[in-house]
Amino acid sequence: MREKRALTSVLACVAILLGGCSEPGDETPQTTAETARPKNPLLEDRGIRPVRMATGQALTWVAPETASQILCQTLDKEQWKDLLGGEVGRLAGGAPSAGCVITSAASSVTVELFQAHEALDPEFTVGGRPAANDRAQIRVALTDDALAPTLNKGARSVLTITVNQPPDLDTAATRELQTRVLTELVPPLAERSEAVPVLDDLGTVAYVSTPLAPGGEIVDLPTPIQALQLCTVLRERLGLTRRSPEADKITSDCEVSLPDGDNVTAYLRHTNHRDEYPEHIASRPARRLKLESGTESITVLLRDGAEVGLTVTAPDAASIAEQLVPILLG
Repeated sequence: MREKRALTSVLACVAILLGGCSEPGDETPQTTAETARPKNPLLEDRGIRPVRMATGQALTWVAPETASQILCQTLDKEQWKDLLGGEVGRLAGGAPSAGCVITSAASSVTVELFQAHEALDPEFTVGGRPAANDRAQIRVALTDDALAPTLNKGARSVLTITVNQPPDLDTAATRELQTRVLTELVPPLAERSEAVPVLDDLGTVAYVSTPLAPGGEIVDLPTPIQALQLCTVLRERLGLTRRSPEADKITSDCEVSLPDGDNVTAYLRHTNHRDEYPEHIASRPARRLKLESGTESITVLLRDGAEVGLTVTAPDAASIAEQLVPILLG
């Protein structure tokens, strides 16, 4: 924090110098209305990072932190300014919730994506999708799964929007703001960006060789595609052969049963950067856990800012992770 204050002071001095001084040799800083006005930290972006965008069904399968980034960035900052009437700051959430808070000087809007236990009973349409009122929220079915009375293993995700109502904003004005935001936000979010493998009633998908997304983008992919890409890398690039030759099924974890009887499991999950990662695997922060079975579990933080870790469980997990991490980030 002290370093941040120092940096702010330096930048302020640079601004004064660039604006010129009143007299040569006059070292007294010139105070203007702009420099005197304290900056509102709520009107600055916090926790925003570059993200691979996923929409439609694919959005319902990405990690919560990835979904939060997408909700913040589907509309650019100028669009948010137009909707909320002035400067805005965006705050991306993290697991277990998937949401974004957009704050202006006049109001604050919260947009969230959550897993619904029951099908949405639509009352009206907004942004081309079925929606319903829920007290202070508007709930929107981004995909048809949110309307299904029953659901196989999968995601029934519903988008909600709330407005932190200032004293002078009545219910009608709140609804108008919510509707105005959803009219712009829902269409691009509901649009299909990519196909997602269909899971069966057991929550599994048939293995098929799947090319790896470049540059570490795997952290932002839908879970079933992550698993397929991990299995493809383990089998085709690390040469891990399966014990059984028949076509197999995988879940969100990639598990390879080796001919010698050992199992290798790899998966990507939300992880907290505040946790301790005292070791390094392929130059990335990592932690090691010995299991009672004698195998070890290695978790590696793949990318700065993205709250996703790669976990490998195997008798030689560290060796496999050392080979796997550079491939995933390449």
